[in-house]
Amino acid sequence: MEERAPETKDFFLNIPLYKKYSKEYVGDVENFDEKLDMYCPGCKQNSIFKRIDDTPNKIAARAIGFPGGGFYGSRSEEGTRVFLTNFECTRDEDHKAIFIFRADETFISKIGEYPSKIDREYLELRKYEKYLG
Repeated sequence: MEERAPETKDFFLNIPLYKKYSKEYVGDVENFDEKLDMYCPGCKQNSIFKRIDDTPNKIAARAIGFPGGGFYGSRSEEGTRVFLTNFECTRDEDHKAIFIFRADETFISKIGEYPSKIDREYLELRKYEKYLG
């Protein structure tokens, strides 16, 4: 059975660390500017997170005279780039979410995330607490 193509939001919330996907997703992930609905460990409830850094598209628009937003990116080796995407909780701006990606000429993969997937799944896992001890 062929695996379905991930939606851009999946790169942040669902795909595992280090799984490689085609380079065709790099632009969509870098320029993702939607809100994420996930558990906030700081608030201890589900919350909405909004992106707080600039996407490359916003930076380019600002360069030609349109308002925009901070892109954090660096080259780690020839042809390989590591970039961060930063989000904050809309309930409390001190609560952050950060996703780190690595991209090169052939693939993109998520190489870091905070909070971790296990932290973001807290409410779901809590249902089984009485059975697991």
